[in-house]
Amino acid sequence: MGTRNTANSSRGAEQDSADHRLRELNWRSLPCVKLPPPSLSATARSRKQRRSNPSHSFEVRGQGWRLSSVEKLPLPLRPDPAFRRFHPLASGLLMFDDRGNAKGFADREAAVLRYDRDGRLIAQAGFNHKFYRMGLHPHGREFVAMSSACILHAYDDDLQLLWRTRLSDTPQLQAIRRRFAICDDWLQNHIRCVALSRDRSRYLFTTVDEVWCVDARGEVVWGLRLPRPEGCRFGIATGVSTAVSRALKVLELLFPPHRKKSRPATANSRCAGTRIAMTVRRRICRWRRSTARLGC
Repeated sequence: MGTRNTANSSRGAEQDSADHRLRELNWRSLPCVKLPPPSLSATARSRKQRRSNPSHSFEVRGQGWRLSSVEKLPLPLRPDPAFRRFHPLASGLLMFDDRGNAKGFADREAAVLRYDRDGRLIAQAGFNHKFYRMGLHPHGREFVAMSSACILHAYDDDLQLLWRTRLSDTPQLQAIRRRFAICDDWLQNHIRCVALSRDRSRYLFTTVDEVWCVDARGEVVWGLRLPRPEGCRFGIATGVSTAVSRALKVLELLFPPHRKKSRPATANSRCAGTRIAMTVRRRICRWRRSTARLGC
């Protein structure tokens, strides 16, 4: 009797587990219902009303000041929104398009506009390299920009090239690469700051725990290494963390990913860690959408 009940219960459990097993749906057989657009909430309506009223676009702070008028610029006079970074100089204002989206500069990787103190456009130029790191001073008339290939460029306020040098070939960075086993794709991430002196005779860069000042001829003026606190262990880990390794195993991915499986290779391709993170994110989003459709 007990054996028969046990057999019946086991068959019932197997049948229940089979009934609760996921089944793939045929989306073409399901009806498609177009939903109406969502209505604006009270907060969204009030925000839209404030934007439609020009008087709410500016806020006056300080004694003795008042807003006299708000006028919309004609379309030909409006600045290109691709120039999204603004840096003041002694001679005016620099506007940077660091993503290469500005109109009128063909297929350049970046573009710069300089306006004088009266708001007149004085100089404009397109560049064949991106601005991965920049160094400017509000009282200077020059700036430096480092590309993702670790090439440092110095320009004057007329956007003319003064000089350029490849930082990755310097003995200081070569020593850093050997000390921390930094690969070529990750080197630009560890150069945290670049700067140029106002007399244009020296430039400075920082990397990991060191600071170096170099003259225009490439000779080292001085260098500093940050002191390490007693008992503190410092280093740059290679590979990926345990959590990322588990995620890669679940999603059946390898590290580093193959370029063809992530995205087409470009001259300024991202490092392997960024590529694998984006691939994992896409896989997770795809998995969430599929589970939501199945009602899980």
